[in-house]
Amino acid sequence: MRWKWTNDGWYTSKSAYAVQFAGSYCTFNCNTIWEAKVEGKHRFFAWAWWNNSFAGLNKYTRKMVASLLIYVTWNIWKEHNRRVFQNQAALPARVVALIKEEIKLRQDACGGALVF
Repeated sequence: MRWKWTNDGWYTSKSAYAVQFAGSYCTFNCNTIWEAKVEGKHRFFAWAWWNNSFAGLNKYTRKMVASLLIYVTWNIWKEHNRRVFQNQAALPARVVALIKEEIKLRQDACGGALVF
């Protein structure tokens, strides 16, 4: 028996997963998660977290949630770099304030609704 969804004809769970989405449209390239050089459990967690974050949301809400996730992740990364490279640490409330400030600056510059 030959699995028709792979070039070599062998069944894999990865190919079965890909077949589920044949013909569907996805704006997020999941390959970046699966190709990450981390343990499998971390890849699975990232994939599940990303998919569950947007389950059941309409297009507008998905965009808002994605924007918020990006702003939060970016500012946590910046705080990490401040701590490592500048030997400075902000309180969590200050990091939240910086996130809100950056979102407000973006709204003032480009228009659009605030996330908060």
